Amino acid sequence: MRRVLSYSNVVSSLALVVAVSGGAYAAVVLPKNSVGAPQIKAQAVRSGEVKDRSLLPRDSRNGAVAAFAFIREVGDGSGAASIGYGRGVASVEDNSAAYRVTFASNVANCAVVAVPGSGKPKGDPAVTWGVSIMVTVDMDEALGPKTVDVYFRHATIGIVDTSFTITAIC
Repeated sequence: MRRVLSYSNVVSSLALVVAVSGGAYAAVVLPKNSVGAPQIKAQAVRSGEVKDRSLLPRDSRNGAVAAFAFIREVGDGSGAASIGYGRGVASVEDNSAAYRVTFASNVANCAVVAVPGSGKPKGDPAVTWGVSIMVTVDMDEALGPKTVDVYFRHATIGIVDTSFTITAIC
């Protein structure tokens, strides 16, 4: 069998040498941690490449989650509530019929969504959530741009206290 040096063999070998040498050059010449945000193309970094819990709400653009939290209803009959976990929520208090949630930043131009937690609503132990729950998030101007009231109303037992998750999407 006779070996023939063809144009396609030469070009493909040359392309391989250029590609390998470019990567080797970058590995040897560029200083450690010299590639940052200005050098990264849009959409080049995916979720799996970002360390968990390393991003903050301020790291996202408009249309992203600005704040989220799991609000825990204490369940001792006091009506008290606390922030279980999350970012961007400064405080929560139970005002008898509503939870007053104060965010760390202005949420006046955000969509704020609250979802009841798992389990049964506080009140009648025979009642389950089912499809009979109404959630209201009130962004009253009198409360200010960082505060919302959250109400959970069950069709059978009325206003109920419950743990919930709240999210602000701006």
